[in-house]
Amino acid sequence: MILFLALMYGVHNSIKDGLGENGILYWGAFHGWNEVNSYLFENDVLLKMKISQKKFGLKFNNEIKLIINPKEKDDIVRFLEEKIIL
Repeated sequence: MILFLALMYGVHNSIKDGLGENGILYWGAFHGWNEVNSYLFENDVLLKMKISQKKFGLKFNNEIKLIINPKEKDDIVRFLEEKIIL
């Protein structure tokens, strides 16, 4: 069991997290833009996004934290404003 968990953790860490045209890829799980409730820049390098998902008839609220390049912050803000309807 420990070997399986270590392997799963290694696979998740090797997958690149990021923002894309259709949604967010975070720890190997894809989240569409329609699942994003809000976003907040805590400082110049940390982006927090609150998402809600429905699985098995239950609603789950999660927070995604992404580290960004401070030089790309303005571009990311414009991209998020275009994709997320709050």
